[in-house]
Order: sequence, then structure tokens, then C-alpha cells
Amino acid sequence: MFPQVAAKFFAQRANGPRNLGKKPQADGSPAAEAGAAKSGAAKPAISRRVAYQVKIGDKTHQVIVEPA
Repeated sequence: MFPQVAAKFFAQRANGPRNLGKKPQADGSPAAEAGAAKSGAAKPAISRRVAYQVKIGDKTHQVIVEPA
């Protein structure tokens, strides 16, 4: 449907996901680079079980998210 968009997407796909909601913090300081290195560490996104109550229409569902 949008071939020009697909080509750009697949060309940049190897770079991983992008968060467009936050501005990158690139001030070049060693502390900023160390913080960026720490955030890339392989650890789960959540550290404990989280339970949510989700209401869709007039039904309420319980959703539980656990660390991998």
C-alpha cells in the first residue's frame, strides 16, 4: 500500500525499536554514555509481578504481567 514507507522501514529495521516519545540524551559526557550503556543491559523490563484491572465495555478483566 505504501511501498516507499516499507522500503525505509526495512532498511532501518536492524537498528531496533525507536521511542519517538522521548528525545535522545546525547550531551557526549562520560556519565551520559555510561548511563546509556547500563540501560542496554539484558534484564527484564519488569522485576516483579504486576496485576491490572482492564475494563472493556461493561466487563472487567484481570491481566497479570510477570517477568520473563
